Amino acid sequence: MLFDECGKVYTDSCPTGCFGPCLYESKAMGPVQQSDLDHAKVMLEAFDGILINEDLDDERHSDFLSDLTGVPRDVSFALKNIKERNTRVDKGKKDEKVHYYWDLLSKLDLDDILTSMETENELELKLYEYARELNKNMLDQWEKETAVLSKQS
Repeated sequence: MLFDECGKVYTDSCPTGCFGPCLYESKAMGPVQQSDLDHAKVMLEAFDGILINEDLDDERHSDFLSDLTGVPRDVSFALKNIKERNTRVDKGKKDEKVHYYWDLLSKLDLDDILTSMETENELELKLYEYARELNKNMLDQWEKETAVLSKQS
């Protein structure tokens, strides 16, 4: 009962045994719609920095994150200096980083599953592409600003 998520009062009214409704209706329930994507894009634009996982060891991303967080670019824990993070799976080429699991699924000849996953995740994929676009724009703007700052120094 110490770790009960439903409030530690039991009754027969809830399928998991707790008192009252276990799940409260929220916007997160139900299918994702275009309006959800539009809202997510607006929220994404509010961030100071957008980073893309498969590009984190790229020197530009590492320096961008360092500048964004106020950490010196040459610290030992900077993203560009951490090369052994995923030693079990060697993903050295850009293509391998981006498509590693997709390629694994493709080799299993599960085209119907891949098509189904792509269809079900269409809006999430659109959000990801939008995040990549924002990331590129942020990096370009950051490079312009840091070039101006370095000329002034």
